[in-house]
Amino acid sequence: MEYYSQAIDLVKTTFGSGGTKVEEEVTTTTTTTTTTKSPKTLKSMIGSVKETIENDAEKNKSQRLNEGGPVKKLKKVSDRKTPFSGGFYVKLVKGGYCFFKGAYVTFKEEKVIKAFLSTLKIILFGVLASYLVIFFMTFPIRLFISFLTWIGISHLESLDEMLDTKQVIDDIAYFIPLVVVGTLRYVVPTFNEDMFFFVLESQDKKLFSYLKECKILKTYPMIGYLKRFSKLAVMGIMVMIFGYLPYIGDFVLAVAQFYYSYRPLGQGTAFVLSLFSLYGPTKGIAANVLKTSMAANSLGKELLEVYFMRLPDYKQELYIYRRFYGWIFGFSMLWTTVLRFPFVGAVFWGIAQGSTGFLILKLLQRNKLKYDNEETKVILLGQDQLSDFKEDSSSPLLTSKKLKSKVK
Repeated sequence: MEYYSQAIDLVKTTFGSGGTKVEEEVTTTTTTTTTTKSPKTLKSMIGSVKETIENDAEKNKSQRLNEGGPVKKLKKVSDRKTPFSGGFYVKLVKGGYCFFKGAYVTFKEEKVIKAFLSTLKIILFGVLASYLVIFFMTFPIRLFISFLTWIGISHLESLDEMLDTKQVIDDIAYFIPLVVVGTLRYVVPTFNEDMFFFVLESQDKKLFSYLKECKILKTYPMIGYLKRFSKLAVMGIMVMIFGYLPYIGDFVLAVAQFYYSYRPLGQGTAFVLSLFSLYGPTKGIAANVLKTSMAANSLGKELLEVYFMRLPDYKQELYIYRRFYGWIFGFSMLWTTVLRFPFVGAVFWGIAQGSTGFLILKLLQRNKLKYDNEETKVILLGQDQLSDFKEDSSSPLLTSKKLKSKVK
């Protein structure tokens, strides 16, 4: 597990090819990248980065069925529990259980701890880099605001306070883990998979062996990750800035609240939250709910990517995210809370990724019980490769009143 060497190799590959073609040798399990010259000019370095991104996008084209199809039609694959349904909160509690039990079994795994310690430098560097970027982005603007204030232009104090480095870090702390995810996914490409499979192997060796050998059919190219994260960051900054404007600030937050909430939480929940955004005493609570839901939804998808990239059909990904939305949201919301702690939170990313192996195991077991009792017709990848779990099949985590009545 030479994670540090992987990071060094990526830097050499990206900035050291001098704009020349990258020769790729793809085998069934690994991809070896060979580079030649080191860049001698800024132009050659930029050309090298551009070429690497283009090659990466081409190499990582999805091979899954229904990828890019009409999402509205594909969503019919399963219903979804929203916060207006009592079943949502039952699943939320189950997601919380998977968080605590998953973290426990992950910390017990010796391989995880060794890998976790070996990547500590890289994770801390990613967090530090995020904070430094924020400082250097906001410092010139604050300097300009100070100049305007000095020459007599007033009413800029609130804007200056908003751009204070500590304040900005506090506002975006929910999204720092996503920077770490990107750093590890592309700088240390095997880390996330290692964490996931170390835990899964300790829980179900049969399922581990099967999923480990499954072909990877979809990965996010680097440019795709940068676009998604940039969109999220830009929208967040715009909401933050316009939210401070008089009269229209409250409406901006309400619109953003609805826009980011209606897909994962449903239109009814999104509408109620946006109303809270318009009411002064609950405005702060609504803003925190918005940031939490945005971060938790994004984090949940990132954590599950190790499993999702092996699914043969995009419908299965939508099915899991809709059918088990409460589980995933409860699980990722708690991990978002842990990972958002300044400076120290993000170092636990490896533990979060490892505990996702436990979450997937429980989701597959639950779906197998539903399939056996004819509650669903969807067979998920690996569901028929589960080891015997009869002792756990009566657990409240896996059963419901409907299932129990059928079993009897």
